[in-house]
Amino acid sequence: MKTMSLLVVVAMVSGFLMVQSPRIVSAQDDLRVNADSVHLKFENDRVRVLESILQPGQKEKMHSHPSFVVYVIKGGKIRIHLADGKTTQTELKAGDVIFRDPVTHWGENIGTTEIDEILVELKSLTPPNQTMKPTAPDQMNLSETDLMQLPHDLPVPADDGACDHLPGSTLPSVSLVATTGGSVDLSKVPGCVVVFAYPRTGRPNEPPLVQNWDLIPGARGCTPQTCGFRDLHSKFEALHCRVYGLSTQSPEYQQEMVARLHVPFPVLSDEKLEFIRALRLPTFTVAEQVLVKRLVLVLEDGRVKKVFYPVFPPDKSASTVLEWLSAAGQRHSR
Repeated sequence: MKTMSLLVVVAMVSGFLMVQSPRIVSAQDDLRVNADSVHLKFENDRVRVLESILQPGQKEKMHSHPSFVVYVIKGGKIRIHLADGKTTQTELKAGDVIFRDPVTHWGENIGTTEIDEILVELKSLTPPNQTMKPTAPDQMNLSETDLMQLPHDLPVPADDGACDHLPGSTLPSVSLVATTGGSVDLSKVPGCVVVFAYPRTGRPNEPPLVQNWDLIPGARGCTPQTCGFRDLHSKFEALHCRVYGLSTQSPEYQQEMVARLHVPFPVLSDEKLEFIRALRLPTFTVAEQVLVKRLVLVLEDGRVKKVFYPVFPPDKSASTVLEWLSAAGQRHSR
């Protein structure tokens, strides 16, 4: 039902695209400042779809929206505080569809029931067959140094429970193309295996996938995470533990990254989402691309022994996993 509602709202938004809409104000972005209650559902060059869930008594932080459409899934009483100090109180009803002009505000659930809304923000009027030109620093081409660094104000991903089913699971038998040549079926790899899954690595002198990539919790940091496992690879080997990277990017894209960054272990491509869907790994969609959320699986003879999710900060991922493996080994040796 929620998926159908989302599709209906996105379709309705096309009728509003004749209205000029400014780009999202990053400094007060709803996804950044309200990461505990707002989650990204879809994004491309023209719209961004968010889901906002407020529990009774919960308050948002001040944030900004461009022109947007609200579809109410679960209604309730909400008080809106505007940037000029004015307040309004509204009784939202399930099924309400509301168009709003650009605004800076924050809301609080003053009722006794959960409020669940879909927000469709209008980002650009550029027709799909035209190329958008960069208009802000976060749209500019990224250097190798940029890819290796993490902004200090990255939003922290929340644990949405999407990996709660994984511990103890038996891996599905799926052959994945590896950057080392041939394919790998993780369910058949014996012993200790670490698989770090990530959304996508970037390339030097290429723009990010979408303008506000850094504002998506858990999106930025794939190159630093990969390099962390690269730099500690010998220590994983000392613990007799194999390391694999995993993403939905093509084998060709991954091979360029592995060669450029001198990655010593295989990176696996699940371009067709076979492994991800079979194991029900969490994903998100950006610019019509389905990407796996950042996580780490520790496997033992084809079974999930430990899950790290969410992963933050990504550049510390390898050392965090290594510390856990070392401690687990010491426990078993006693």
